[in-house]
Amino acid sequence: IIDEVHMLSTGAFNALLKTLEEPPSHVIFILATTEPHKLPATILSRCQRFDFRQISMTGIIQRLQKVVQSKQMNISNDALQIIAKKADGALRDALSLLDQCMSSGLQTMTADDVIEMLGTVNDADMIQLCRHIIQYEIGPLFELIDKITSGGKKVNVLLEELILFFRNILVVMTVDQPESALELTKETASQLKQLSKVITPERVIFIISELSKLENQIKWVSLPKVMFEAGLTGICLGQSVTWTDEGLETRLNNLETKVDHLGVLSNVQENVPLRQAPPVVDKAEKGVGGETAPVVDKDSTTAPMVHEDLPFDDDGQKTENFKDSKGLAVWK
Repeated sequence: IIDEVHMLSTGAFNALLKTLEEPPSHVIFILATTEPHKLPATILSRCQRFDFRQISMTGIIQRLQKVVQSKQMNISNDALQIIAKKADGALRDALSLLDQCMSSGLQTMTADDVIEMLGTVNDADMIQLCRHIIQYEIGPLFELIDKITSGGKKVNVLLEELILFFRNILVVMTVDQPESALELTKETASQLKQLSKVITPERVIFIISELSKLENQIKWVSLPKVMFEAGLTGICLGQSVTWTDEGLETRLNNLETKVDHLGVLSNVQENVPLRQAPPVVDKAEKGVGGETAPVVDKDSTTAPMVHEDLPFDDDGQKTENFKDSKGLAVWK
């Protein structure tokens, strides 16, 4: 078994390729990776591909029950469900978490014991935390955060659980049978249904988006709890001020008024007549002393001709010059 095979160098792949081309009959190579696109085509062409998917929570719980029975221990189903939920579809992680709980030496474990060992937050506190955010109860929200963090819970874990719970609320609002989709207990699913009746999907999406932004920002601060409290306060205040129906209606009315006003201005500009420039008088048309020369019709073809006597030409014949009123000369 070669785990994370995509991390091999080019030289290692070339050496492995020779072995894969002529493998021994008693050897089977298993190349495990989460990024198969990074493997060379020469390697992929000589392998069979099997995609591993997440295991359902029910399947993980059944496997954990067999392990617990073989160890002759008593662990409640709620505790096993918490372990399976924490594993997020990975059976190997679930077995590791179960081994961590069994190392405590307790022969009987409840859900509270597992929560204490794994550092997670119980569903009751998470439901109450979501309720305070939905109902804009900032004071009780701070008290509950102090209670949870004083018990040793990390802020990043609390924030991650909060995002998942609001996601579950959104699923409850949109799915007909959320119990099977979320694999929650009946009590938790019933409480989520109650919360979904007092909040809109738009606000749930807004809260999830803001919590995701807060999750990225909280990694770089020295006081994550203060940042967490400030972020939740901003979500409550911003939601109550910005996302009310009255505020949206007022903003839409203002935008419509501005658009209508812009339309009136554009119509006025289109209807304004163009002003013609005054006619330009040629300086050549003005006479001596500033007097204006007589205006001659441009369309006239019978302009008066002026006759002038000119000297005789070389042949001894008299040449006549005719000038029109525009100063053009015609020679005959």
